[in-house]
Amino acid sequence: MPKIQLLINGLTHYGVADHREEFLQTAVGLKVVLVAQPCVQDVRCVAAYVGPMRIGNVMGDHALLAQQVLLAAADEMVIGEVTEVLPRGYNLRVDLGERPIVSEEEVMAKLPLGLGEWTTSVATMAPTNELMGRGQMLKKLMWAYLKIGDIAQVEEVTEALYREMRYDLSGDMQSERKLLCQSLMKSGDERLQQAASRLLEASQRMGGEHQMQEVGTWLQQDLAKSMEADLLVAQTRKVSRQQVVEEAKALPSDLYHHWLTDARTFARVLYGMRLAREDVLRVLSCLIWLQRTEGQEAAAQECSNEADYLVGLSLEMDDKEVQKSLEMLLARADDMTQGAFLQPLMRLRHWNEPELPEAKELPEALATEEARVLLEKAQKAGFLDERWQPTQQLWRNGKVSMAKASVLAFIIGGKLNLTPLWDPFEALWNAKDLRVAYSQAMNAQYYSSLYDEMKRKMR
Repeated sequence: MPKIQLLINGLTHYGVADHREEFLQTAVGLKVVLVAQPCVQDVRCVAAYVGPMRIGNVMGDHALLAQQVLLAAADEMVIGEVTEVLPRGYNLRVDLGERPIVSEEEVMAKLPLGLGEWTTSVATMAPTNELMGRGQMLKKLMWAYLKIGDIAQVEEVTEALYREMRYDLSGDMQSERKLLCQSLMKSGDERLQQAASRLLEASQRMGGEHQMQEVGTWLQQDLAKSMEADLLVAQTRKVSRQQVVEEAKALPSDLYHHWLTDARTFARVLYGMRLAREDVLRVLSCLIWLQRTEGQEAAAQECSNEADYLVGLSLEMDDKEVQKSLEMLLARADDMTQGAFLQPLMRLRHWNEPELPEAKELPEALATEEARVLLEKAQKAGFLDERWQPTQQLWRNGKVSMAKASVLAFIIGGKLNLTPLWDPFEALWNAKDLRVAYSQAMNAQYYSSLYDEMKRKMR
């Protein structure tokens, strides 16, 4: 069994805050009881008690290990002993001795962590923002300077990372920071160990009210107005705002409510979820897109109603040239307004809507339980209809685009390891040469975004 040592912080916020100096002088040798105490900001929170007094929490970087120990304990509580008061900051090292632990997967299964199957119709923002991306760059620089032994540069990069790592709320950054601290501490060099202490200090400050208020405000005011946000809004086309609102409401831990009501709480909850960096960006992209498009819905609806009236007149005239001209105008307007004119446009296109094939039995290769699960996911995502045929999302110029449909076939076929890959889909969709269609799709401008969207929704 591994020997477990954990760090306790938060002594400045809990029961010993008003007499912490005196407490620290006699802390070594005290018995500490650790118990899970989840909160809004962190479902993994593990509290530390001396008698009836809560003295702090297991440091966030060690919270997962603490949960592994607690879940392995019969009564889900453990007792340890304070062995050291860390020289920098108000931290205690607690020795739990040799203890069994459960796997990380068991902790993940028990605690409501992560986003689950949550997804959004909004494209994912690029992580290129100066502050969002700078933390990752500084981390790489630190490893580079450590490799060549340039301690002065490591110290400078540490100070920069201390200031700017707060803008990366991902669990990835927390893990990377922990790894850096361990490497610095093991170096044996006093200056590098002081740099590690500086990073530990930054870790303690993360989650504090002042920093989280600053980060929350930055997310809603600065990041939401950045070039990355501009590109996000421009690239996310033909998406129903109401649909995105419903997706935002489905976010765990009431993230959408916190985003709308309290930027500080939102930042603290998002930080406490310890999401992968990619997932943090997905959440922010959804919420920033809603913020940036707020107020457009009513005006767009009014315009859509007027467009619907014009469509009615056009259909009454039964003039194909007039209808085609109106379709071109509405299609352009639809692109510029993220789908506000989709309904009247679809109504207008009804005159040249292709006849849909009759329902078919699934080919043998797609009639398995595993294949049906994937087909139902594609149906739920709106790519396939109740007959398993490509929907309007995969149309172009009023008819099915087999190039776009082939991307879906490639993803599903790949997950099922189909050999041959294309034959079952050609039979299902009455198509020919899907392999050629896929080659055409790969050279199209829409390929990357369509492929990423399908992969995300077919998880």
